[in-house]
Amino acid sequence: YDFENQTLGETGYVNGPDKTVSAQKVTLYGTECTVYYGKLAYDNASFSNTFNETWASWSGFAFSQKNDKATAGFTNQYSVYANSGANNSSKFAVSYAPAESTPISNISFSTAEEVKKMWVNNSTYAALTMLNGDTYTPKFKAGDWTLLTITGFNGTTQKGKIECYLADYRNGKAELLSNWKELDLSSLGLVSNLEFIVTSSQSGVPSYFCLDNLETVKP
Repeated sequence: YDFENQTLGETGYVNGPDKTVSAQKVTLYGTECTVYYGKLAYDNASFSNTFNETWASWSGFAFSQKNDKATAGFTNQYSVYANSGANNSSKFAVSYAPAESTPISNISFSTAEEVKKMWVNNSTYAALTMLNGDTYTPKFKAGDWTLLTITGFNGTTQKGKIECYLADYRNGKAELLSNWKELDLSSLGLVSNLEFIVTSSQSGVPSYFCLDNLETVKP
């Protein structure tokens, strides 16, 4: 799953909505919103995508080719903090994956696949927030961290967890992921679903990460 065959259009990204599912009326913060709980389909995989048509907001996954490393803030939420996708490719996935998302950001397979590895990186929005701070979040200091947790399931059986620090300022370190990093997923084995959650020591850090080149084997 390398995203290179995805059609992104003039904006350079696709963030939903999935009009193959029926819209639902949901009250959020006192406002009735039209929400699509759908997916972005790609071969045997479905990348979760929740799209709020009323607010033009989304969670789960979007597909993108944007790589603006300089512009801070929410308007640059689709850029990876790198010059390209993994291995100099042009396209990748962006996930907004806060722990409180309903549903949790996930990739499901129509038939279970054996996961091998994938590449991850920070989004520019998250990276610059951690490096420089913003209105809601102080810049990272000693002791701060941001963590991506990937949980594999086969049906209802949990197969294991993989953790990757997107930023780690603990124990004298000051590390922030700014290049694509290969993650070994082989310990999860055969899975029907992968769930993704981004957590942080600072509550205001945008819960985004980027994903590319998810390698699997169909049994």
